[in-house]
Formats: sequence, C-alpha cells, structure tokens
Amino acid sequence: MNSKSLRQISSLSISTTGSRILGLVRDATFFSYFGTSLLASAFIIAFTIPNLFRRLLGEGALSSAFLPVFSKKWNESESSGFQLLNQTLSRLILYFGGSVAIAATLLVTVHRFSPLPEKWEVTLPMLALLLPYAVAICVAAIITAALNAIGKFFIASLSPILLNLSMISALIIGGQFWERGSESLAYALSAGVLLGGILQMLLPAVQMIRNRWKPRPDLCNSEDFSRVKQLFWTATGGAAILQVNILVTRLIAYQHSDEAVSQLYLSSRLTELPLGVFAVAIYTVLFPLLSKHAANEDTSAFSDTCSKGVVMTLGITIPAAIGLMILAGPILSLLFEWGRFSGHDVAQTAPILAIYSISIPFYALISYLTRIFHSQQNMKAPVRVSAMALVLNVILSIALMIAFDVKGLASATVITSVCQFMMLSLLLSKQSWITQVRGLWSQVIRILIASSLMGAVVFGVKTILPLSADPSRFILLLSLVVIISSGVVSYAVSVLAFGLRSSFTRPQVPNGKTD
Repeated sequence: MNSKSLRQISSLSISTTGSRILGLVRDATFFSYFGTSLLASAFIIAFTIPNLFRRLLGEGALSSAFLPVFSKKWNESESSGFQLLNQTLSRLILYFGGSVAIAATLLVTVHRFSPLPEKWEVTLPMLALLLPYAVAICVAAIITAALNAIGKFFIASLSPILLNLSMISALIIGGQFWERGSESLAYALSAGVLLGGILQMLLPAVQMIRNRWKPRPDLCNSEDFSRVKQLFWTATGGAAILQVNILVTRLIAYQHSDEAVSQLYLSSRLTELPLGVFAVAIYTVLFPLLSKHAANEDTSAFSDTCSKGVVMTLGITIPAAIGLMILAGPILSLLFEWGRFSGHDVAQTAPILAIYSISIPFYALISYLTRIFHSQQNMKAPVRVSAMALVLNVILSIALMIAFDVKGLASATVITSVCQFMMLSLLLSKQSWITQVRGLWSQVIRILIASSLMGAVVFGVKTILPLSADPSRFILLLSLVVIISSGVVSYAVSVLAFGLRSSFTRPQVPNGKTD
C-alpha cells in the first residue's frame, strides 16, 4: 500500500466524517420530533427494508461481484468497462425496479383490505412509500463502485450528505405544518428519503458521465456479465444473511416494545460512526487494490495490503470502542436529549450503546476480511460463515432477550460478531498470507495496551469533570471535548512510545523488511 492509498483513505475519511456528523444531526432531529414512540419505531422498520436491499444489492453482493470484474475490464479497455456497467445497471433497474413496483402495490392492497395490528397498520404504508428508494440507492452504489475502481473516491463519498440534508429539511419544513410525532410528519419524512435517494443517484452518475461514460440500456449478454451474475448469486447468500440478521433483531425488538427498536437503532447508528468514518474508508480504498493484486497474482503486494489493513482497522476501532463504551451516557445526552427524547430515554439507551460498542472492532474486521475473500472472487466462504452467524444470532437473541430484555438483544449481536470474526479468521488462516498476520501479533498487543491506557485516562478525567450533576449543555460539551482530547493525546503518545507509528504508514513485505 503506497502513499497515494493513504491519501485516498484520509480524503475519504474526511468526506465521510462530514456525512456521518450530518447523519448524527439527522438522527438527533428525528428523535427530537418522534422520541422513542411507536411512529419512530415504525419508520425505522420501514426504512430498514430498503436499506437491506441497498446493502445487499448496492453495497453488498452485487457491488462486490461487479467491482473485481469491472476493474479487470477497465484495465483492458475503457469501453469494455462502460459496457459492463451499462449491462449491470440495465438488469438492476429492469428486474429490481419491477419487483419493487409489484411489492409496493401489494403492500398498499394489504393495508387497504386486510385488518392489521396497530404496529403494522402504521408501518406498511410507510414501507410502500420508501421501497422505491432502494432502487435509486442501489443504482447509485453500483456507479460509485465503478468510480472507486477507477480511483475516484471523494465526490461519490459525499452523496450520503444529500440524503441527510433531504431528511433534515423534510422534518424541519414538515414540522411547520404538522405536529411533532404525527403520522403526517412521518410521511413527509418518507418523501424526504425518496428525494434524497434520487439526489444520491444523480451525483455519482454525473461524475461518471464526466469520465466519458454514456449511460444507455444494454440487455445483451456477455462473458463478463455472466461472471458478475455467477459471483453475485454466490455472494447473495452471505450478504442477504447479514441483512436478514439485522432485520430479525429489529423485528424481535418491535414485537417486544415500542421503544426497543429506537434504542437498538440509535445504539447501532452511534457504533456505525467510527465504522463509517474510518473502517469503511479503509476497505473502500483497499478493496480495489486487493482486487488488482489478486488479478495480477501479486502475492507479495496482496499479503502486504491485507496485513496493513488489519493493523489500521484495529488501531482505529479498538480505542473508538473503548471510548464510546465509557462515554455512552454523556454522548447520548449531548446529542439526543432534545424535544421528545428525554433523560429517561438516555438512561434506557446508554447501557445498550455500551454493549453495542464492544462489537465495533469485530464488525470492522468482518467487513474487511469479507472484502479479502471477495477480492479473490471467493464468495462461498463468507456465505457459509454468515449462515452460521444468522442461526447463532436468532438463537441468542431469543434466549438472551427473555433473560435480559433489550440488553440481551444487544449482547446477542456482540457475541455473534465475535464468533463470525473468529470463523472468518480460521478460514483465512489456511491461506498463505497468514504468515504476515502472525507477524502482526506484537503490534495488535501494543494496540490493545495503548487503547487500555487511553481508556484509563478517559475514565479518570470523566470522574473529575462535572458530567453526573445535570450540567448545562455547554458544560457537558466542554467536558466531553476535554475528555476526548485527553484520550486522543494519550493514545497518540502511546502509539509513538510503543513504536506503532510505522505500522500505520509503511507497508510490510514478506521478508520482514520495510520499504
């Protein structure tokens, strides 16, 4: 991995940081208008379904199947790459778009003519309205994958900002006409999601057109598209299982109580912040690089990139997990204790967030290790692991929810992530690049020690500053800035003291020397 890749990761992290911060503003606005009410949970469930397809088709199986083949064709000729892009998008719009239209019609019919429980009487119309968002965002994700393959990361990474702005605007403008927490405002928010999806699709499309792409319908078959289909159907199982896992957890929570879905969603969103800002940036940049090394059969460069990605992922996500675990309550209070989201909601959600934060390094590594398999066009191994993880999560969710309420659902997610990571690692241990990983154990141990020292500093400063005596919002903000800054400085000092700096900047090569 060279300095250009590091610059791309930094650039992508910066743009993603802006998007994620705006996402927090969006969530804070949403919960201030709806709290943890039934309507809030109904919207989250309805929004989960199109996002399931986004992660399955757009950012999951189809994207992972498309990118390695597109990367190879692009290296051969620009026109071949564009042809494959048009063929993929044409099928996606025709088949998936048609399926969405049928599903939305069925949902409206069922809602109108069948008696439903109150929860689903509210949820189904919103789901019917939100389903078309899945088509727009999946198209956007495939175009973004093509942009990433040709080294264009920054503009495409800004597209989520458009969704956040659209949803925030819908809430603020809609709030002028309808009461907070009303069903009409929930429908206005759903319309904002649709508008945001269209804008998200247009932004990368315009950039790709500027790179000489001419979008046109193309339903012709080709050997390259057949390869994409083959890889897609193999990978779909793993990606679908992962998303079904999320949906199952939320549906179990939805049946449990009106508040449970909102509490789990909010905890999940906050844990996604370090994942989205750093971990996703790492594998978004490294995945095309891994695919290129695999296509060129460059084992040395492939191993080096794999190893560097593991170290960078752990070096960022472990301290983030520890910090979020310690500061769960104050962070929730600062960001979300507005309007209809009360101090009681903060107290109920904070333990769930603390539990969820443990999964951050494991989910980051699961995503990265899965990309390593996909870069080799090996889709079957992650599918088998995901299937076992789904079964485990369902069993643990039901058992632990009975014993520990909503905290049990969060604990089931954490245990499942640990087991899934271990299974993927075991499979990868059979490959030749594991010799590189064995050489990383000393670095991992040093990261753990540095992160533990940082955690001690954060906890110590937290006990000194006024966080528990109902401080004003300004005092709370100032206190968190001091605590987080202390943690960052202590971790940076530890990284330098333990000689970890080179692990984040210089690649390892098979003979143990550095470039």
